[in-house]
Amino acid sequence: MRQMIKLVFIFNYNLHRISGEMFSGVKEIYSIDFGYNQLTTLPERLFRSQSAVRSILLHHNNISYLPPGIFRNLSRLTTV
Repeated sequence: MRQMIKLVFIFNYNLHRISGEMFSGVKEIYSIDFGYNQLTTLPERLFRSQSAVRSILLHHNNISYLPPGIFRNLSRLTTV
C-alpha cells in the first residue's frame, strides 16, 4: 500500500546525499523542502513516481549538478 504524504520537510539535517528510492511507495507529495543541507546533486530517479509535486525547495545547498530530465515527470511543478 502506498502512503499519501502532502508535504515533506527534510530541512536543516546536514544531508550530503539522498537515495533515489527515498519516495518510492509514497504518492501525492505536493511540496518538498530540502533547504539548508549539504546536497551537491539529486539522484536522477528521485522524482520518478512523483507526478503531483508542485514545489521543490533546494535553497542553501551546494548543488552543482542536476541530472538531465530529473524533473521530466513533474508536469505540475511550478517552483524550484
